[in-house]
Amino acid sequence: MKIISITFFYTNIRPHDTCYFALITTPSTIDLYPVFCYIPFMIVVNGLTKDYGITEIFKDVSFSVPERRHIGLVGVNGSGKTTLLNILAGKEYHEKGKITGIKGKTIGYLPQIPVLPEDLTVYQYLLSSFDKLIELKKKMESEKDPPKQHLLNEQFEHLGGNLIEPKIGKVCYFLNISEDLKKQNINSISGGEKSRVLLAHILLSEPDIILLDEPTNHIDIEGIIFLENFLNSYKGTFIVVSHDRQFLNNCVNHIYYIENKSIKIYKGNYDKFETEYEHEKQRLEKTYKQQTEYIKKTEKFIRDNIEGQNTKQAQSRMKKLEKLEHQTSRKTDCPCIQMERNL
Repeated sequence: MKIISITFFYTNIRPHDTCYFALITTPSTIDLYPVFCYIPFMIVVNGLTKDYGITEIFKDVSFSVPERRHIGLVGVNGSGKTTLLNILAGKEYHEKGKITGIKGKTIGYLPQIPVLPEDLTVYQYLLSSFDKLIELKKKMESEKDPPKQHLLNEQFEHLGGNLIEPKIGKVCYFLNISEDLKKQNINSISGGEKSRVLLAHILLSEPDIILLDEPTNHIDIEGIIFLENFLNSYKGTFIVVSHDRQFLNNCVNHIYYIENKSIKIYKGNYDKFETEYEHEKQRLEKTYKQQTEYIKKTEKFIRDNIEGQNTKQAQSRMKKLEKLEHQTSRKTDCPCIQMERNL
């Protein structure tokens, strides 16, 4: 094929996702070929190992999280879901491995047992979600030079300074944070109320990365739907652990499944993951049975012929068995999530 010219160019199919193409011209055709796509990663984990004494939770785990990926973290109880969130949030030590991409990023973490500043009222804590805007407002109000004050005011409005109270009001309405609750000191409210307040603070802060451990435990159906809508439109990265199947189906686009001290990634929501997981299980069971039968027949051949006329064949098959990578069956069923919503 005679090539007249090759032209390389790139385009952003989404913000920050750059795809490179080659335009190849021949005497009779002009064809466009993709070369490669660059997709930036928010989090990269390499060789993560974590144990509690003799109990190993993760062993040499590696995975990546591209920017804007919405992840449901799934696994049987005790598999390490909360442990992984704690590690990513910097709340827990890990024995080996490297985590990159998080440094310099803002993280909003909702653990199952929240810890909040006890010396503030609920409203003061929610208002602290807008610390930078509050500082800008104070600077604007203290500025004596009218032109500079005008510029600061324009900046304040451009960044959404006039929307602080409406935003707080909206989040509090859907997360059932009443006016009376906003006036209370954090040290006097219940654990469930602290969870809702911390969740509100995270949503108002809009961090780069959101980590949520069972966020629907203390909110009603209106709050769950509000959270789903927020996460669906969220432009950052989030990882959520939840036993609410419908919640996962409505707001995640990838499932990260913890199994056998490792993590496997599935594209799609929970239902799609469950279907693919069961198909995998059936394929593994079939392969396991076939291999088990092969091993039994081969071992019998070796026993019957190791000292007879077919010694060389028996020895050859013995070597093949030694090199055979044994297929294990998948004994663990897909983690069944059947939580019903109280309407």
